[in-house]
Amino acid sequence: MRRASILVTGVLALVAFAAAARGEEASVLLEAGVYAQDVAGDLDKAIETYQKIVADDAANRRIVAEARFRLGKCYLARGDRQKAQEQFQAVVARYADQQQLVAAARAELARLEQPAVALAAAAAALPSSEARLTDLRLRLADARAELTTMEAEMAMEKDAFAAKKGAADVGRLDSETLERAQVDLARASASSKAARQKVDILTQEIARLEAGPAQGTGREPESAAIATQLADLRVRLADAQAESATKEAERDFEVKARDRAKQLVDAGALDAESLARAQLSAVRTSAESESARQKVQMLTAEVARLEAALKGPVSAAPGRANLLDANSRPEAAAGNMLGMMASMFAALRDAVDRGDAKAGLDVLAAFLPRLESFREDLKGTDAYGPVGMAIEQLRLVEKALREGNVEQAKSLVHAFDASGPQLADLVKAAAKGPAADKGKPAAEGAAATPARSAAPGGNP
Repeated sequence: MRRASILVTGVLALVAFAAAARGEEASVLLEAGVYAQDVAGDLDKAIETYQKIVADDAANRRIVAEARFRLGKCYLARGDRQKAQEQFQAVVARYADQQQLVAAARAELARLEQPAVALAAAAAALPSSEARLTDLRLRLADARAELTTMEAEMAMEKDAFAAKKGAADVGRLDSETLERAQVDLARASASSKAARQKVDILTQEIARLEAGPAQGTGREPESAAIATQLADLRVRLADAQAESATKEAERDFEVKARDRAKQLVDAGALDAESLARAQLSAVRTSAESESARQKVQMLTAEVARLEAALKGPVSAAPGRANLLDANSRPEAAAGNMLGMMASMFAALRDAVDRGDAKAGLDVLAAFLPRLESFREDLKGTDAYGPVGMAIEQLRLVEKALREGNVEQAKSLVHAFDASGPQLADLVKAAAKGPAADKGKPAAEGAAATPARSAAPGGNP
């Protein structure tokens, strides 16, 4: 009898050990899947890994539920909405005890099941303000679903980071894995914050449109146009800020990894090729971080410009203050444009120096229309011609990038280094001239004009 009892105890111990081993294996597989999905961008590998976890009947429920949710996200990224929907439905139906994952899965299902095509078609048949409202309501529904998902992901990343930090504190986890968890937490936190901002912005814009235009200002159409642009820009700025925070965290991680690799090479524990890869990753993430930061700067400057235009008198062109109209605060308008020009050239220079033609074209697509519009405000000033020539040169840069001639684009962009300060001085002089002439006697104003015309010109 005693021998039988010992035998049963031994079998139970083996079963418990096997279950623990399988649970550990599922946890390791989940880490591998997350790495393939979020870091390497290898969806096929991630899907294969998550499917192994889902197929393991003995795996921990929490791990299986998260694997199913992530499997759904992978299918969604590949455009397979049906398979994604099946995975999210499985999370809701089978894992009610995993409340955060169930909430995130429900949000994803709500987005998948929205009759977006029918609503968009209905919006097209509505008057302009109603179409705008319908579009905003659709976007708000998406933003709320995104917020629910991001908050659930942030909660998961917080739990994961806390667990990994505890393991690292007792020496059971290496610092690099902990730092990667910190990057994931920063990404989730930034995305959650951006989603919250978008919900707030869209809610306020819907309330503004539902209330109707403010009466008695004499500038209702202009104000409405500016407010519409401003809401859309603020949403873009929220996304850009989230991207910038994520890129900054990734850069810090890769820089630390590079520094560790240098130390290992010095100690003879790592080969030179691995160090080169670490250095390349640090350079890439640093460039991406700087580009994201500059995008935030450009959008921030444009939001500030529109906010100023919304508060004060505007010119005949909605959303654009005339530089030569003294009532539109020309020096502030010029300052905003010069700030955007500086940010644009920095982002463009960074793109061509990295050989990234697509990034360069994106910068030009965002900036050239604004610069061309701004040039119209400079008619009659010494800055009009040079700004026009700068636009032509930027068009040549655009042509070179489209043709894949990055070296030619780089030469054209760096040619602005010498001429930029002169161009900035001409724009500032143009802003000051008309404001100074405003209200002066005719003779004095006439005397001021030649003096301004004598400002140095030349090619930018």
